Amino acid sequence: MKNTRWLDRSQPQTLYIAVIVSYIDVVFTVLNMFSGTQGLPFVFVLFIFIVPLLQGVAAFGIANHNLKMWFLAVGLSLLNFVLIFYIYAIYSFFAVDILGLIVDIAMVILLIHPMSRTYVKIWFR
Repeated sequence: MKNTRWLDRSQPQTLYIAVIVSYIDVVFTVLNMFSGTQGLPFVFVLFIFIVPLLQGVAAFGIANHNLKMWFLAVGLSLLNFVLIFYIYAIYSFFAVDILGLIVDIAMVILLIHPMSRTYVKIWFR
């Protein structure tokens, strides 16, 4: 039987917090689906909802020491940040969730922090 876990307390605090923030982001994304996003094209709305859900999958992979999922989480965090910044630049300040932007910046910082990268380089496969 394979031993899988949702959280791994043996990981450094940067990865541990990144996994928790990813799960929280997924919860708020699902709750945000009910509030709607008015005035944005469907493609942006789709990305805004799909990317955090994939980040939750990547967080589960990080908790289970999967190197590919760490790369996926870094890529999705950068993609989400760029997408929200693009929406801010093209549409308006009010179309962007500022707290979500702060969370995305924090996710990128937590995932590419030197402590996280050293741990990933040593322990992830």
